[in-house]
Parts: sequence; C-alpha cells; structure tokens
Amino acid sequence: MRISKLTLSLLILIIMLSMFAARISNLISISYDYASEDDQVIPRPYDPSLVLDDENKHLMWFVQISDIHLSIFHDSGRISDFNDFCNVTLDIIQPTVVLASGDLADAKAIDSMGSRQFIQEWHFYQDILQKNNVEKKTMWLDIRGNHDNFNVPSIMEEKSHFHQFSIQGKRHLRSYMYRVTKDQQTYSFIGVDACLDPGPRRPFNFIGLLKSEEYQTLENFERESRDSNGTVWFGHYPTSCIISPDPGIRNLMKNGVAYMCGHLHTLAGTVPKMYTLHRTGTLELELGDWKDNRL
Repeated sequence: MRISKLTLSLLILIIMLSMFAARISNLISISYDYASEDDQVIPRPYDPSLVLDDENKHLMWFVQISDIHLSIFHDSGRISDFNDFCNVTLDIIQPTVVLASGDLADAKAIDSMGSRQFIQEWHFYQDILQKNNVEKKTMWLDIRGNHDNFNVPSIMEEKSHFHQFSIQGKRHLRSYMYRVTKDQQTYSFIGVDACLDPGPRRPFNFIGLLKSEEYQTLENFERESRDSNGTVWFGHYPTSCIISPDPGIRNLMKNGVAYMCGHLHTLAGTVPKMYTLHRTGTLELELGDWKDNRL
C-alpha cells in the first residue's frame, strides 16, 4: 500500500504534536508529596504580640505582572494598557513592590516566526517607567524572560537591551536579592535569572538553566534571607522548566513563602489557574500573561 506525501506529512505532524504535548505535560507536572523528615525547613521569626485589628500595620502587599511582550508589530494596546497600569493602577493599589517577571519585550519578527531584539520595544518599556515615575511609587523588580534573551550573544554585549533599559538590569547581571522593611518587619525578594547565556534564537530557549556558580549565588541569598519575616522568590520560568544542580531549585526555595513566575501563558487558555504546592510547603504561583489576558 502506497502512502501519499500529504498523508505521511500529517502522520509525522501528529506524532510531533503528541511528543510535544507529552513533553509539556511532563514539564508542568509537580509532585504533591509532603515534606519528608530529611527536609529541614527553618521556622520563620514569629511575634506572638501581633494580633489582627482594624489597622494595616504589619501588612505589606505587592503586585506581579508577567509576560508583557511589548511589541512594535502586534497589539499596540499592550503598550497603552501597560502605561495605564504604571499610571492609574499603581496609584490606586500603592504596592510596596512590583514583580515584573520577564518577557518584557516581544522580540519576535513581524511574521511571528523569527526573533531578534528590537530596541524600539525597549524604548517603550523604559519610557513608560520613567514618565510615570515608577521608581518613586514602588520598588520595581524586573527580571529577564526568554524573549528578553532571544538572539543575545552575551549579557555583556549591547544586544542585551535588558541590561540597558530595564531598572534592575542596569544594576545586576543576573539573579539578585532585595530586603524591604515595612513597620519594622523585613521581607526578602529573591529574583532568579535562569536565562541561557548566550541566548539562542527562537524557539530554542524554552527551558531555563542555572549553572553551578549561579546556584551558589542563590544559596547565598537564601542564607541571608533567613532572618526575614518572609521570603518571596520570583523569576520567569516555572521550576519545572529550570535545569539546576542538585539538590535542585525547589529545595533551595524550601523556606520561602512562595515562588512567583510566568512563561507558559495559561497554555493557550487550557490551564487558566497554574499553581502548586511544593512538598516543603512553598507555594508556586504562575501568573498568566499580560500579552493577551492583561493579568
């Protein structure tokens, strides 16, 4: 029996899509096992004198925005709505911290197939932050996503526009930590940069990677954060999409309150609520995208 080229092509496509779906399912699956006796979770400082009342003392709130994808080719509403977020929304919510967890720029060609860094997209991002005086309103903690790293040969080169036009990119090459004090309580925010270096072109940097030296940096941040009242980790990639040295990125976060991330865009609407509980008790909360859903 002869098989036409069209039929053969469709069979190959179906097989490839099935393999991709299985890979995605494996990536986003996380064990719900509880902590074992070998997991040493350090208890946080607790003040028994604190009680709930009608005041907002000892209360700190923050906002996350992810996968903004500012584009010079697609959906100009992303830009105008992002301006409104930095202007109207932040003035109303008045968060102590904003986590901008990657894919700030789209970096896709007009046909959405190729990729490169477009400096105009980064100008949009920087100009909106500056004209709305964002740094005077809140602590803006931005970090790279895979789109911010498309076609970037090195973080030391001019094509790494994140390091030229973002707020934290001018101060930190990769991962970083900030401690925020409010009402005599201290909270730590640890940003995890798992982007590949050099940054491949689209679509070859879907997975993040922490090399041993970056992992050691994060270990140091974790130790420094232990006297905080709470530690929030954040980054672009979900932990299931990060390759890291043993004992792994989730173990590193075991004393944190939560890990905030983005990247998977609700899987085209099929998984609108993406969250899990690590076996150590740390929440992993993935926010859907600003790009299409304005979340």
